[in-house]
Amino acid sequence: MSLKELYRLATPIQGKKGLLRSIHTTQANDVPIKVVFVRNRNKKSEWLAILSTDCTLSDQEIIRIYGIRWDIEVFFKATKSLLKLQKEYQSRSYDSLISHTTIVFSRYIVLSWQNRCSTD
Repeated sequence: MSLKELYRLATPIQGKKGLLRSIHTTQANDVPIKVVFVRNRNKKSEWLAILSTDCTLSDQEIIRIYGIRWDIEVFFKATKSLLKLQKEYQSRSYDSLISHTTIVFSRYIVLSWQNRCSTD
């Protein structure tokens, strides 16, 4: 079953900003999942689907956890692509790798702080 079909079957949720619908279903391998449909902030006419294998979580909790996970994904993408975490320095020494990673993460913290100061 496609996500569009699941969206049509899911019960609409009233009064929850950004939260459109949710439904319990199973994957092809019989793993139970909960699908939460939320409004796309970039395109209000579209929705996004968030899947969770922990069906006991509330819709809001699934969205909150996804938001935290997304911040982590953005952090690693920035450190790899913009700050060259893997390409800038190559060594076989464990201590050198830890030192380099610490420096890259410190640069990220300083740049994030500067960005926040300039936008606040």
